[in-house]
Amino acid sequence: APPGFEVRPGQALAHVLVIFERFALVDEPALLPLCAERGVAYLAFGPLAGGWLTGKYRRGAAYPAGSRMTQRPEPYQDLVTGATFDALDRLEAIAASRGTSLAGLALGWLLADERVTQVVIGPGRPEHLAPAAEALRHPVTEAERADIEAAVAGLSGRPQSQEAPSQEAPSQEAGQ
Repeated sequence: APPGFEVRPGQALAHVLVIFERFALVDEPALLPLCAERGVAYLAFGPLAGGWLTGKYRRGAAYPAGSRMTQRPEPYQDLVTGATFDALDRLEAIAASRGTSLAGLALGWLLADERVTQVVIGPGRPEHLAPAAEALRHPVTEAERADIEAAVAGLSGRPQSQEAPSQEAPSQEAGQ
């Protein structure tokens, strides 16, 4: 079980709300199976990783004005790595191949996992609901789930090396 998460014999649990960064598959690997085994509802909260799974953040580009990375970047700083941007590139390719947005792919991946009881999104504007509708219209297949998991494999335990984009106009270097 995750650090600080202890289920004692005979203890009854109704649900677990997880601040969810499924993008990186870094939720404790034993947590979903444990919840399923114990009949505990698993609610995924924040499934788009603060905008990282919307295509909002690009390698070498400045963060968009008003984004979480400009307002409160601390919870997401560990995502600013070459490995993350590589995984995002792979996920974008999967989304494009199936004709969906990156956000629609991410939500569809969660909805395809029967152990996930609810996906809690926090749309700030009506258009933020579009990826949820897209995910429902285009369910993720088992083969796509495997491709998605392969695309983000190895991201748990990400190094803390920072590749933070400048808040100024980005410079595009060859190979980036």
